[in-house]
Amino acid sequence: YLLSLTEKGYGKRFDPGEIRTLKRGGLGVFVQRVNPKTGSLVKLGTINGDDDVIILTKNGQVIRLRSDQIKVLGRTAQGVRLMRVKPGDRIIDVAIIRRH
Repeated sequence: YLLSLTEKGYGKRFDPGEIRTLKRGGLGVFVQRVNPKTGSLVKLGTINGDDDVIILTKNGQVIRLRSDQIKVLGRTAQGVRLMRVKPGDRIIDVAIIRRH
């Protein structure tokens, strides 16, 4: 799966097969609905079912999730709230921890 996460805590997993191949002159593909409620996209990366995700905010709040807790949605969906971000704070980084 691919993981996408926005600066206001909205994220999702989706199947990379939903991204169509573009021909010459293509203008790009939407992978997450971005609006003032969700904020801009912070991370887009590959994730397996047994990985962990660590989310870090600008003010130092940290949360750890199992990747199977993140809902699988369509490519253009806005996502679900993975983390409540306080007013004035935002997500600055995401780490994907692989389990073997």
